Amino acid sequence: MSQRIKNILKFIILISLIYVSIIIIFPLSLTTAQTKASPNGVAVFGIPNNYSSDIALTAEAVERVKKVFADCGRFMPVSREVETAYSEAKKDMRAEENIYTKTAKLLDLDLYIMLSAYQLGNFLYSDISIVPINHQYKYLEKKIRLRSKIKFNISLKAGKEIAILHYNLPVSAAVIKVYENDTYLINAGEWQGIKNNEKYRLPDCDVQIIKTGRFESIVKISAEKKEGDKLQIDIFPDVNKIVDELDEDISRNTINRYELGTHGEAEKRFIEGICVVNMCGNVCVPSYGAFLSTSYLGFKDSKADLPGVALSATIIAGQLLLPELMTDFKVNFFPWKQDSNKTEKMQDLQKFLWLSLPITFSTAYMDQLAYQFRSTEHLPPFFKDKDNIAAIFSLFLPGGGLFYKGHRLAGWSFYFSEMAAAAYTVYNYGSDSSKYALYALGIIKLIDIAYAYITSPSYSFYNLEKERKIEPVSLNMGIKTGHNRDQIYNIIVTSAF
Repeated sequence: MSQRIKNILKFIILISLIYVSIIIIFPLSLTTAQTKASPNGVAVFGIPNNYSSDIALTAEAVERVKKVFADCGRFMPVSREVETAYSEAKKDMRAEENIYTKTAKLLDLDLYIMLSAYQLGNFLYSDISIVPINHQYKYLEKKIRLRSKIKFNISLKAGKEIAILHYNLPVSAAVIKVYENDTYLINAGEWQGIKNNEKYRLPDCDVQIIKTGRFESIVKISAEKKEGDKLQIDIFPDVNKIVDELDEDISRNTINRYELGTHGEAEKRFIEGICVVNMCGNVCVPSYGAFLSTSYLGFKDSKADLPGVALSATIIAGQLLLPELMTDFKVNFFPWKQDSNKTEKMQDLQKFLWLSLPITFSTAYMDQLAYQFRSTEHLPPFFKDKDNIAAIFSLFLPGGGLFYKGHRLAGWSFYFSEMAAAAYTVYNYGSDSSKYALYALGIIKLIDIAYAYITSPSYSFYNLEKERKIEPVSLNMGIKTGHNRDQIYNIIVTSAF
């Protein structure tokens, strides 16, 4: 073989070796670097029942949870790799092993989520298990059960719990490469919330950001570090923003589900009912007219709250007859007529009581409305802006905002307090005691408005959608034999508080 052919063969062999190095060795080193630089990972395993509706519900919740993880910037959800790793984990499975834990370890994840969503009767439930693999996040381990009556709210509530999981969760980074002049490459970047040219103070050093990428940053560190050293940077996810957005979506879905009639028409009838229909109804049939007027809003199969009707009827009768009772029925019944037995103070009180009858009519109407909203599972109109509307109602009606939010007992308490203070002020007008009563009235009114604004609605069907996790209840049953060979049946129900 000639020398020329040998040289050609050597050249071909050399080129082949270089090619093999490029396609095999270099990708392996690149994969290793990417693995070291990759952010913390999480897998979300959907575990639905066999019903197609539950499968769809679980899939929706899984996607929502993944999105929240990505938005919070602490654990990157994996998707495509999960099925391959899950199939690999099935091979050589031992009886004591957990398939999900094994899959998460194969993917080198920091934690994983097991999530199921299903329907039982009228309720929808979601069970969430948070299982850390990395001991650094052991404190995040927990089990959560959620419930709702609205399909779209289950995934939103699951996402909310995952967002809350990120409260005060700092950036955990590691040095993945050491350069000269105190310069390092760390595996945290813009996705985790790190910004260019920022300086962060750590317990043992200062970290100056020189250049940041999506998942890596070049930094200067004031203390000497080596590859693998951990850095905890106090940057926290904007959890409040994410939770507020999810809460807003939950409220919107709930209002759409429980609103009374069509939007716009219900609000119009609500105002007309208070200002016109209720007034006419109470003039024709005092007290019971308040209930009859509620039908104008379109309630179906409504029933009057008879204790409320009796209470408002007693108040109306008291406003008409109080001066008569105070004078043994010696004064004229009508406030515009004065006689020898009716003093100016008594006439002023009588005028006040008669002129304030529309306030009592409206209060009785709001009380009956609160009962109807609760019993028929509807929300009052304007409920999207419930706090401001409640404050406005309490400004014009004693306890009005509390009736609006369903707190009937508190509403009547403020009504009696404010009306008593106002009546005392009128009756003793000009004296020092009337001034103090007026001051007390002002204070009570301010408390009424503030309390109506800050208090939560008492409608259970609404609060069900706004609640967070529910504690699981366990039921244990057993049979044991007593001293006389009697069979004793035990039923034990336990719940965490």
